[in-house]
Amino acid sequence: MPAHELESIDGMIRKATQMRQLAQARIVAAFREQLEGKSSGPTDEDLHAFARLAHVEEALHRSRSSLPLGADAVAWLDELARPPF
Repeated sequence: MPAHELESIDGMIRKATQMRQLAQARIVAAFREQLEGKSSGPTDEDLHAFARLAHVEEALHRSRSSLPLGADAVAWLDELARPPF
């Protein structure tokens, strides 16, 4: 993700929401395929990725007033998104 997309808090939240929604859609599709007998459902990796993305999105909303911007935001998001999930 280019640093210029993280120049505003709203931009950071928008990007985090988009990423979480994509992960969520992937999980929903995997469950649908499971119900149709086409797959075994979402992987643990899919579920963990969704949890991390949801955590980042929530943290962004809670931390609006103290978020780093620009290049510092990339490092902050990387640190926030690390497991222990």
